[in-house]
Amino acid sequence: MLIQCTKALLDKMKIGSRELRSPEGYDQLPRSLLAWHAHAVNMDRRKAVILMNNATRYPVVIYRPKPKDFARMKDLMREAIVAALRMEGVCETVIERYMADAGEIEFSKTANRSMVAKMNQAVYAVSLMQDYLDENRGVFGSGHSVIPVLDVFPRYGGFVGFHPMMDPRLMWFNVVGPGGAPELLWIERSEGYIVNFLKSFELDGRDTMLVYSHGGLNAAPVEAALYAKERGLSVVAVTSGDNYKNATPTHSSGHSLGDLADVLIDNCVPLEDSMVHIDGLVEPVGAGSTLSVVAITMSILSETARELVRRGHKLSVFVSPNVTAVTPDHNERVFEEYARSLKR
Repeated sequence: MLIQCTKALLDKMKIGSRELRSPEGYDQLPRSLLAWHAHAVNMDRRKAVILMNNATRYPVVIYRPKPKDFARMKDLMREAIVAALRMEGVCETVIERYMADAGEIEFSKTANRSMVAKMNQAVYAVSLMQDYLDENRGVFGSGHSVIPVLDVFPRYGGFVGFHPMMDPRLMWFNVVGPGGAPELLWIERSEGYIVNFLKSFELDGRDTMLVYSHGGLNAAPVEAALYAKERGLSVVAVTSGDNYKNATPTHSSGHSLGDLADVLIDNCVPLEDSMVHIDGLVEPVGAGSTLSVVAITMSILSETARELVRRGHKLSVFVSPNVTAVTPDHNERVFEEYARSLKR
């Protein structure tokens, strides 16, 4: 396993240049799955080490390492990666195979500045969520981008504090006809609609708005972010960095979603979204953004939960009936807590 470290982290571990190996070849699959970038950061005014997988951009955080821990950082990193995969529900056989294939940890320098930027953005996004989750946190998406909103709560493993904002007119239930995709796409791109939808929610500067949109150009996500910024909310956008860099804004404000974000999390999927090219077929197939944004969402949710528990918060977690450590009426209490949270 290759861990590509920033200079700040290498200095803390007291690792010199002679102990480093070359990162060449670890930027492409399949070897990129066995490599991580690592950075020493501050979270809530305390030290932390964040790891981010080269292939998936999945983040893992080691909270509050002590000075003596940097001498055994290899062990801590292995333990943290295994613990994170277990928390995500990955079976033990797969975890053992992954760690065996990865082998012993070796260190190198970072070879990708954008990865360091993504690690910093992940830390900031988690910090925003953990600071503000005592109040209702808005989570908005439309079209296919409603999928991570559905997944954040109520979903097994989700917890009270995230407030999904979903409009059935911005979700399709048919391909064509009533509730079909053509109608949804027209509404999603029509300026002025989303303001009327968001008026139903009481939002203020204590809140954080998490907005999903692969393209980041349609009126719905752009105006959701504009609405939030006008009311003093922080905005976290999960969108395609490729789209943000290369696509021209179409909204009359001249903005795309990325322009309005306090934190932009790149889903690392190309602007076309479809990623598989087949000989003899002009159009690419196989969209990648859904898998990416759900992984990002579960990472934000899990790291936020970890930090809130560390701070002493009691979470109301929606769980599967297969979780036997809770009472039979546990989920009823979770929904009651969610109802109370709407009145705060």
